[in-house]
Amino acid sequence: MFTYAFIANSEGHTPEDYFWNYENDAMKFKFLVTSGMDMTKKYAKKLADDGFEYIDLCGDFDEDKAKEICSATDGRIEVEYAKYTDIEAKKAEELPVFDEFGVIVMAQGLPEGTTKTEKVIGSEFNTTIVLVDSEEMANAAAQGLVERGIHLIELCSYFNEIKADKVIDAIDGKIPVGYCG
Repeated sequence: MFTYAFIANSEGHTPEDYFWNYENDAMKFKFLVTSGMDMTKKYAKKLADDGFEYIDLCGDFDEDKAKEICSATDGRIEVEYAKYTDIEAKKAEELPVFDEFGVIVMAQGLPEGTTKTEKVIGSEFNTTIVLVDSEEMANAAAQGLVERGIHLIELCSYFNEIKADKVIDAIDGKIPVGYCG
């Protein structure tokens, strides 16, 4: 079974009050929000203890923080972080408001051609998570997120810069897109 978590960072939230879990026969997925490095390292260690293999981090984290979090798990979990091209970073920096966040995850075990969507409501921002089974479904999901008024999308580590560019093209570059791959 593929075990994977996506961690976002936000002051004032904890994994107990801002999270979503999904599981099917092929994967176990957790989305959670932490507040700061100490809490993130604590929960990364807990995920490692629970047998998780991969963590993607939101754009609040960088390469050094990802290494520090991986080290906190004694290297038991592969840790990636959201990256942005210069153009997408500039768009993100210029956002007048950021209270709607989108995450797209390439999921295993979904019936072909389907998605699983969940909206998690928080006091600082809301997150809409879309699990997809193909790059085509990711493009459609990104278009749907734009239509819903999402301000920024981050893609799981399945998506490298080339695959992220296809998502950006699918939404005509309307909002910033980061990728963890």
